[in-house]
Amino acid sequence: MKRALVVVALVALTGCGSSPTLVVGAGTTIVDSGFADALADRYEAVDIAVVGGSSRELLSLLEAGAIDLAITHHPEAESEYLADHPEAVSAVVFSSSFVFAGDPSVADEVLRSLSVDALLAEVADHGVTFVSRSDGSGTAAVEQRLWSDAAVTPEGEWYVETGQGMGFTLQITDQRDGITLTELGAIIAVADRLDLVYWSPETLANPYRATVGDDAPAKAVELVDWLISTDGRSAITEASSLTIGGAVDAQGDG
Repeated sequence: MKRALVVVALVALTGCGSSPTLVVGAGTTIVDSGFADALADRYEAVDIAVVGGSSRELLSLLEAGAIDLAITHHPEAESEYLADHPEAVSAVVFSSSFVFAGDPSVADEVLRSLSVDALLAEVADHGVTFVSRSDGSGTAAVEQRLWSDAAVTPEGEWYVETGQGMGFTLQITDQRDGITLTELGAIIAVADRLDLVYWSPETLANPYRATVGDDAPAKAVELVDWLISTDGRSAITEASSLTIGGAVDAQGDG
């Protein structure tokens, strides 16, 4: 199947619903890692153009009718969208997990043995550089929830906000000898290029939801149906194994 990779500037497109190409928005991690490419290549029913962006950006594009379907991982933003569009076709289609990643010089065995709350308190108390996406992504939302749960306010020179995607944020983490929160697939995808270790003090689930736009063609609904079908689940597993070491699980697999 022929597919195209489209930058976020595709927001300029109008009338995607009548286009023979299905326009799908997906989180930057699953686009940058190659997972979205590999998964799209396994779906032959329609040509797909992929827009990479943060979850909030993608839901805004869906609201504007600039994309047909959004694959996001921001439960709060998704709930807001679905409250405004109660008839929208939407389903959790796969999931991954979050981990911490950091420079080995600061992420020693003691730090990696701490609970999430204790880890974040230790980072703040000692001014360990923490690099945040701060970009409206699902990852940024989970990070903020973890700070809140730990009763720690992330502020000061040690707290670095990139406002960018996961790949760039991991590069800054490496350059600044810091720590960050990342999806497992994102760090696996760059593990051979960056000097970072990664670990998870506890299970931090990361479900991805596919939501169809109001004016999207029927083929968008068919794609969602395929993603949760037996064939779709097999394709997700294959694409995940091929690109990110099996870090993404088909719905019900993990």
